[in-house]
This record gives sequence, structure tokens and C-alpha cells, in this order.
Amino acid sequence: MEATRKANLPKSDLEKEDEETMSILQEGAQRAKDENLDPVKGMNRMMQYAKCVTIRDAQLMERQMIIKDEQREEAEFFQRMEEERLKSIKL
Repeated sequence: MEATRKANLPKSDLEKEDEETMSILQEGAQRAKDENLDPVKGMNRMMQYAKCVTIRDAQLMERQMIIKDEQREEAEFFQRMEEERLKSIKL
């Protein structure tokens, strides 16, 4: 009878907080447990690989853009040098 009465009472803030904390801990424990499953490990490995490949591809594209810019600047420099050379010959 006493147990039934306690079960029907509204929960205190402390009890609610304890339940929430316990729920968070249980979710974290389940997540950690799931991380040890082979399919999950494989999926995580694939995701990490995809991230690495994406970053590497972006770096390669950036490097190609830098090389093109350097080549363009060098061509412009040589063009100006040639123009200056031709000007000096005409004088």
C-alpha cells in the first residue's frame, strides 16, 4: 500500500534529474557498445576514408589552381619582358 502511494506521487526535481542523467548514461553506453560491432566499425572506416578522400581531392584541386596561376603569372612576366626587349631594340 505504501509502495502504491509512493508510485502515484509526482516525481521530485531531483528524481527527474537522476532519471535524465541515467538515460543519458545508458544512451552513451549503448552507443559505445554499438561502436564495437563489426558492421559499425566498417561503416565508420568507410566514412573516415570518404572524408580523407574529399580533403585530399580538395587539396589537389587547390594545388592545380596554384600551379595554373603561377604559370599564368610567369607567362605574363615573360610577355612584359619580351615587350620591354622589343622596345629597347627599336630605340
